[in-house]
Amino acid sequence: MQKQKLVALAMIIALVIAGLSLNIDNRKGEKEIERLKSLISNHQEQVDLIDIELDILTVIEVGKRRGLSEEDIKIALQIIQAESGFNCNAIGVNWHESGNFYSLDIGCWQINSFHQKSVAGKHSDRTCLLNLECSTHKAIDIFEEWGNWTAWTTYNNFIK
Repeated sequence: MQKQKLVALAMIIALVIAGLSLNIDNRKGEKEIERLKSLISNHQEQVDLIDIELDILTVIEVGKRRGLSEEDIKIALQIIQAESGFNCNAIGVNWHESGNFYSLDIGCWQINSFHQKSVAGKHSDRTCLLNLECSTHKAIDIFEEWGNWTAWTTYNNFIK
């Protein structure tokens, strides 16, 4: 519904711009464009907020199903926020001087590719790491294996 409103507002802006090219009063048209841009911006912020709220609910739901305590779910949300800002398409590139290789931190949880097989499962799937629900299960697997959240540097340095 929100995205449909954004499309409609974008179409109105296009019509206003087209009207400007037909020599409609430029000042009035420019004010209308600014007003419409503001509306679109406000709606986009609402859409982004709704997306993050849904992501938070997903992590809470998966955490509860997997038996995490409320405290551990809160920490999980803090880790995701610190690691990727809830951007499940995030990919970080790391250069390792000592071993002369690159590794990737993938998804919302930023699980490192070098460690994926050992910490995220023998058959770790990078596509899974780009999906919040699937990667949250992987992260909880790591949590359960380690007995805590210390596999994430952000937990060790900022949350603990």
